[in-house]
Amino acid sequence: MADIITDLKDIFEEFVKGGDADFKEERFNSAVTQYFKAIAVLCDLKLYEQRASLPSNHTERFTLLKTNFAKVYSLLSKIFRGYTDSYNIKLTKKDAENMRENVNQIKRLFEDKE
Repeated sequence: MADIITDLKDIFEEFVKGGDADFKEERFNSAVTQYFKAIAVLCDLKLYEQRASLPSNHTERFTLLKTNFAKVYSLLSKIFRGYTDSYNIKLTKKDAENMRENVNQIKRLFEDKE
């Protein structure tokens, strides 16, 4: 169990650092993607700590968050479109800044829950 938790924390940090590097290089679509992945991993970490299992996809993650972390679910459901927009719409610095702030906001929501 501890290895999975450590791995998820490391992966979270890797995605945040990747997002920051992409942001600095003005690769805003990539930054948004990296930041959203960081959020997904953070959600998986909290769900794993609670349930000792990981969601297998976005749908399961959203369902579990809705039940167990309603505030996080509410925020995540609002920003998911920004993540999927990164697939085929040119995103801006503001989009990347917003996603980065959501990483911090969701991290705070989980800390408040502890």
